[in-house]
This record gives sequence, structure tokens and C-alpha cells, in this order.
Amino acid sequence: MSQLITLDSIPESLKSDKNITPYIARSLELVSVNPVVSYYCKIYVLEYILSNKLHTTSKEVEFFTIQLLDDTESIKQNNEDESIQTALNDKSTSITLVLSFSYKLFNSCLEDISQITRATSKPALIGKFRATLVFLSLLSIFTNDKTANTSIDWEKISGGKAVEAKQFDDLNKEKIKILKYQLSKLIKGEVTYKDEPDDKELEAELDKELEELTGGVPIDDIDDDGDKDDDNDNGGAKELELPGAPTLLPDLDNNDSGLSLPGAPKFIPDSTESNAFDEPPTFIDDVNGNSNDHDEDNVKLPGAPHYPPEDSDTNEEFKLPGAPKYLPDSDITHINKSSSIQVFPPDPDRRSSIGSSRKPSVTNTPHKDISSPPTVTSPPKSVAPPHTHASHHIVTRANVHAILDKTESITKIQKHAKFAISALNYEDIVTAEKELNEGLELLKKLKLQQDQE
Repeated sequence: MSQLITLDSIPESLKSDKNITPYIARSLELVSVNPVVSYYCKIYVLEYILSNKLHTTSKEVEFFTIQLLDDTESIKQNNEDESIQTALNDKSTSITLVLSFSYKLFNSCLEDISQITRATSKPALIGKFRATLVFLSLLSIFTNDKTANTSIDWEKISGGKAVEAKQFDDLNKEKIKILKYQLSKLIKGEVTYKDEPDDKELEAELDKELEELTGGVPIDDIDDDGDKDDDNDNGGAKELELPGAPTLLPDLDNNDSGLSLPGAPKFIPDSTESNAFDEPPTFIDDVNGNSNDHDEDNVKLPGAPHYPPEDSDTNEEFKLPGAPKYLPDSDITHINKSSSIQVFPPDPDRRSSIGSSRKPSVTNTPHKDISSPPTVTSPPKSVAPPHTHASHHIVTRANVHAILDKTESITKIQKHAKFAISALNYEDIVTAEKELNEGLELLKKLKLQQDQE
């Protein structure tokens, strides 16, 4: 059997493709072990290149595709082994061989990961998982072949779990999903090792190591200080030595002692003894030898209030101010003529004007009748300023709509003027004329409304 395809035959642009290089590598591994599975590994790569039109990307990929076609065709036409030729020409036999080989590896991978230990080679197990994923993917060649669907008994192959190609493909994808999940746990180191000791085994091992370190003595017989219990040597009782009481106490009556307590007071503040306070308290001035007799003359206190001489014959202790002798409109020009401060009489005209505007008071003057009611002159009425156009109108509910309409009209006129200026900037005479006419019409209506008001 001639072998045309090797790993070196793969172009550089396709070597990093996970759908090409792993399948060619597995095909080369199974050439002599399982030629049918090896053949379908190359068929998978060939269909992947043709379906994605990778052969049109470069001359190297095109040459590799032609080389792969010749290799698969030569394997199928080889007459050295008739059983292999019969299996390759029958789709039902081919899928049975591929299914049996891939599912055996699938079950083996799950068993290996459930029985994994620290001695298990992790890289080898990861490689086995990845190879099994490649072989499970080969089954999609048969599920995607519409001509082979009629010749394959899917119910018999799946053990009654699927009756058509679509259902069988779903079952196969589920197994691929399980295998990828276990592979991710294996790579991340999240698997549970079979030989991993549990908590009880760890405690037993720890106790054994401690006993070896203590010379075979159980750990419970050793106290906290690391010493062995010697209960038998001491008769089962171990005395505890506590500090005793001091033999000598300090002599409190001895004045030479270093310790001394304050004595009791000679007298109590509220005591009735005559000699409790022999002398009156002294002040700061008395300490300096100064007498307090002359300080009484230096300290000035406010004196008693003085009253007029005419009221001195009364015995009242407190006096209240009496009624005023003179009223504001009384003549006081004859008072205090000898004083340096002279009182000048007011202007008669001004006094008469003030008196006329002031409410007259009732006095005991001889030229007025007390029984007659006083005449009250009313103050001059203030005259309201004449109404001018500058004063603002009072806003009421009746004219608020007119004010709003006026404001809205002014805003529209401004907009028309702006649009006209913008149109003139672009030399659009027609639009400028239209906007100006509309604004002018609104301005005329607004002027007419203002004239009516």
C-alpha cells in the first residue's frame, strides 16, 4: 500500500488548523492498525478542505488537496486486502467499524479518568482524550452523507436510541460534549485522584508520625510542656507551690518607715469647738500689712436719688415723675431768662401751620371752653398722579391671552426675519421675499391690535 501523505506534506497555512493536522497524524498512526479508520481520517480532511474551498486559497493547498485525493483513491482501489476493500465500499460496514473503534476509546477514557491516581501519566491521558475526540468526529461523515442515510440502519447501530441520522448525530455530539468536559477538568487539575487519602487516613498517619517522634509514647500522655507524666513516681499526686504570705509587715507607727499615711484632720469644718476658727480670715491686702480702714473712703458707691426742694417735706421714699407743666404749644419764652442757653420763639407763621396740622390738645387756658368739643382738622388728601402711558397695565385674566398672543406674534416675526436673512446669504431671493412678506403681515396685524388697545 503506497503512502503519499505525511505530516510534512501539509502546507504551512494549514498546519495550525485543528481540523487538518490532528486527523492526518491519527491517520498515519492507524495505517497498519485500523486501515478503515485511517482512511476516513483522510476523507474527513478532504471534505473539510473542499466544503470550505480552502484549495482555492493558494497553489500549495491546491497541490495538497490533489495529493490527498490520489492517496484516498489508491487506498480504496488496493486489492491486497479484500476485507478492507469490502468495508470501504459498504457504508454500513464502514460506520460500524468506526463506531466500534471510537466508542471503545470513549468508554476507556471515562474509566481511566475515574481510576486516575498520582502515578498516572497525565500527558498520555490527555493525548488519548484528544485522539478519541478525533475518532468520534469521523461519524459526522456518515450522518452528513444523504446517499448513505438510506442504506444505514440507524436504529440497529445505536441500539434503539436513534431511528434516523439526525438523532444519531445528536447522540454523538452529546458524547463529544462529555469527553470535552472531562478533558478540561483533567487539564485544569480538577479531577479527584483515586489514591488521595481522606481525612481519617490523614489523621491516622499524623498520629503515627507523632508517636514516632515521641519515642513510642502516645501523644495523650505528654503534657503541654513536652514532658512525660510522672504520676507513678510521685505517688499520683503532684504538689503545686504557691507563693506564701510575707513574714514581715511594715511598721506603720515608725516615722522612719518609707510608707506613711495622711493623718486625721484636727477639726471638722462644722465643729462646734470654740477654737475651730481663732482668727478671722485674712485677705491679700492684710498679708502685706496694709490696713483696710482707708479703703472705705476710696470706694465710691452711688448715692441716693435727689429730689426737688419743694418735695423734701414729704416722707415718701420713692417719687414718680409728675405731669408736665408745659405743653408743646405753650409759650416758654419767659422761662430761664438768666441762663446762658436762650430759648428763641418759633416763627409765628410756621407755628400756626404746625398748629393747624396738629390735633389740638385740651388745656386749662382761660380763652378756651373746656366743655366744647375740640375741632379736628383732617389732613390734606393726597392727590393721585395723573395716568401716563409709561405706567404698566395690570395683568388680569381677561387680558392675559392678548399679552400671550402679542408675545407669540413678535416671536414669529423674528423667525421670519431670520429666515429671510439666511435665504439672502444663499442668494435665495424668492424665499427671502416670501419670509419678509409673511413677517410684514404679522407686523401689521400686531400694530393694528396695539392701536385698538
